[in-house]
Amino acid sequence: MEKHASVVEQHRPALRFVAETFGSKGVAELERLSTAYLVTRQAGADHSTEDRAQRLRKLKPHISVDDALVAMKDIDNVIARAKGAELTQ
Repeated sequence: MEKHASVVEQHRPALRFVAETFGSKGVAELERLSTAYLVTRQAGADHSTEDRAQRLRKLKPHISVDDALVAMKDIDNVIARAKGAELTQ
């Protein structure tokens, strides 16, 4: 931390956002959210929540339809909050 203090300081808001957003999540929820993020990045904003949830389930069939939909809505919310905080490009 001391060696790269300037880098840490430069990214402190983003690091804090990630820690606060994902720090209390368990492995299963992190799997759903990270896959939802991957699908969203690949599919683009023009695909519906339901379409992206179906894509998530193709990658992770053990995730229920309801959990896939919740993950998509949650990741959309995280992305919107990150953009609002100017943490994404």
